[in-house]
Amino acid sequence: MASLLETSSKPKPLISVIIPTRDRPETLASCLAALLHHKSGQIEILVQDNFSGPETRKVVKAAQKRDQRIRYARSKFSTSQRHNFELGLAAATGDYLSIIGDDDGYCLGSLDWLVERLSRKPADAVRWHLLHYVWPTLSTDGEGFSRIYTSKCYGGWRYGAAKEIAANTIAAKNIGSWDNVLVYHGMISRKVYDRIRAKSNGVFFSYLMPDVYAHNLIAFHCDEILQVENPVSIYGTSGHSAGVSWSRVVEKKSKNSDQGQKWIIENQQDPFAAKADWQSDIRTIRYHDLRGLEVAQSHGLLPENVTVDREIWTKAILDEIEKQPWTIGPWLTAKPKSELDAVLFQKVRKHFARLAKKKFKAPESKYEPPYPDMLLRVRHLGLGLNDDVEGAMLGLHALLSDGSSIYDVELQPNPAYSNLPYGLRSVAAEAVGRAPPFWRKILAKFLPERYVPRLVNGEIAPIDRQNRVAQRIIDVRRNFHGSNLD
Repeated sequence: MASLLETSSKPKPLISVIIPTRDRPETLASCLAALLHHKSGQIEILVQDNFSGPETRKVVKAAQKRDQRIRYARSKFSTSQRHNFELGLAAATGDYLSIIGDDDGYCLGSLDWLVERLSRKPADAVRWHLLHYVWPTLSTDGEGFSRIYTSKCYGGWRYGAAKEIAANTIAAKNIGSWDNVLVYHGMISRKVYDRIRAKSNGVFFSYLMPDVYAHNLIAFHCDEILQVENPVSIYGTSGHSAGVSWSRVVEKKSKNSDQGQKWIIENQQDPFAAKADWQSDIRTIRYHDLRGLEVAQSHGLLPENVTVDREIWTKAILDEIEKQPWTIGPWLTAKPKSELDAVLFQKVRKHFARLAKKKFKAPESKYEPPYPDMLLRVRHLGLGLNDDVEGAMLGLHALLSDGSSIYDVELQPNPAYSNLPYGLRSVAAEAVGRAPPFWRKILAKFLPERYVPRLVNGEIAPIDRQNRVAQRIIDVRRNFHGSNLD
């Protein structure tokens, strides 16, 4: 009876955080340490291990002693990224599902705020901004950094439809799959998860690039989403990242391509590869956006009135290759597996015939900090924080915190301006932020809904807080480098 009471008293998690991992115990330890700062008991943390060595399990066991919310699952064999993601979602028990990498994290206070907000009013998905943190292992000067976009801080939140996002997705108008509704560095409800699986034979990720596939698809299955105009998750880029390595593979003997080649080989061994007519070694993301949408359409996962226009997507593919010519190699050597791809490959080869005999060097595998810029460098804060994703999380909080939550700004709907171009929205928002208080109230009536916050601490525009964050970053740099800083 006692054990029955113990089991029944444990609350069902509202949010499941899924962390796929393999043989990166150092970054995983920091990721789990960062999650410990998120206090809600309605959070489940699931480590989905892709057949790692024993060190990964040791890290998880140590973390479980401090945090009972952590669960551990391990695949029975080394498998593809797609399959490991699938296993993680299937093992999670929360009402909302969010995937991050083992070198990633969430901004302090974000998950606890989401638990409270979604408990009050559910949504089909949650969409937010990312903070990109480059680990020391991939920084050219050996010191981690994050670029802070102050315009994406204190931006508020609102509930709204996903129709515009879905329309932009199908028309290739979004910047990329990251601009859509996400499950990797985003969050979806179990209702959306079940809805997609039901139409695709019990599988959620039906394409070998799981994040790209899902991110182009999810918006079509959401009625109302919670849009948070703040950084919520921290996207870490560290050494041995399969995503970075894969995107920069140029030739099989490349020193930086080991992880990328491993990713490709495991994809080829995935059961989905046997029946796939797309090319997994093409490194043009827009190609995978297109093919993923076509797979979704074949499963009946796109509305009947939606058409995937190959002419539009072909232009998007050509534009991406133009910007990243080092990715042309597989387009010139791979054999198309379908008639549609044969037409596409022919157009690419004709358009880039001038590149056929050229050799291109992939970008450096390390990232150079942009100087001077709004940079968060953990050591410069003088708080004794580790230069890892936990330190980046705590450092960002130190810069943003002014005694109130960065998430407590609710945006007031103003549908009349929902179609205002993004550039004009930004200009209008800044105009309001810099105007005297009286004129702010007048100008606020003419802004689109995403830039009209309710009064918070007597402020109308989030630009006031954004300016304070920018000044704090400048002050930190001046204090660290001395008065000679430009």
